[in-house]
Amino acid sequence: MVIGIAITWRHTDIFARGLAVSPWGNGELEGHTDLVEQARELAMERMQKEAELLQAQGIVGVQLSQLNHTWGSHTTEFFAIGTAVRPIRDDHPIPDPYLVLGLDT
Repeated sequence: MVIGIAITWRHTDIFARGLAVSPWGNGELEGHTDLVEQARELAMERMQKEAELLQAQGIVGVQLSQLNHTWGSHTTEFFAIGTAVRPIRDDHPIPDPYLVLGLDT
């Protein structure tokens, strides 16, 4: 099992970080979106590095969860977990991955 965890934090003063929505309508909080995306990528990278330390050739069964904690109203935790795989022996190849469910259904 390999894991990666990242916790991001955003400042309470959204105007200082450029996260404010336009007063003329709805819009994306681009600064916050960027922070959340960076935290997700960091969790995945940490999981991958842990698999590389185990000399794994891949990771299967990856689950990614996002949690907002009550102890920090401006924190978001990403938790990535999966199973690292590597051949049992040299003559035991790992088959190429394939989709179990088609994306067109």
